[in-house]
Amino acid sequence: MAVLQDDDTGEVTREQLLELTDGDAEFAQELIPVFLADALLRLSEIETGLAAGDEMRVLRAAHTLKGAIAHFSLGSVYTKAGELEEAALTGDLAAVAKALPEARVEVEKLLDELKGLGSSL
Repeated sequence: MAVLQDDDTGEVTREQLLELTDGDAEFAQELIPVFLADALLRLSEIETGLAAGDEMRVLRAAHTLKGAIAHFSLGSVYTKAGELEEAALTGDLAAVAKALPEARVEVEKLLDELKGLGSSL
């Protein structure tokens, strides 16, 4: 599976999205809401894990989020997801909590990009 990313901006293009799905626009349109729901679920899982002090829950959610993002971008959103995962790997929940707001902003930017692309397919 190809990774989507503009080399300079980290933004996803229509062409890259279609490359990811081997030119199947219908599949691309189906993939976007699945990723959107999953990304939001993972962010929620991180928050729930933080509130419960559950390091493993936070780590699983951060790792899954980073992996899903990698299919779409290796830009700043991937970097922020990596920061969450790295902090979770060391058990530093305070660092996860500190990094989460910026990561959420980056994830939401990616989701907005993908929604916009989905409507143009």
